Amino acid sequence: AGREKNRKDEKVNSEKLAEAAAKRGISAQYLAAESRLKSLLGHNVKKGDVIMMTGAGSIWEMTKTLMRK
Repeated sequence: AGREKNRKDEKVNSEKLAEAAAKRGISAQYLAAESRLKSLLGHNVKKGDVIMMTGAGSIWEMTKTLMRK
């Protein structure tokens, strides 16, 4: 959720990383809105899954919340 929308000229960003992973058969999604993250993960994550979140700012707070569940 963030600032990347203003920097599309970069060679690498979270959206491009998710697209590249998906092209290789890895289940990956880019979410521009942090508010969708909790809902998406709550419905799709199962034991043994690996979750990688990138971002700046308050994303670490979401990580702490998810680890409690």
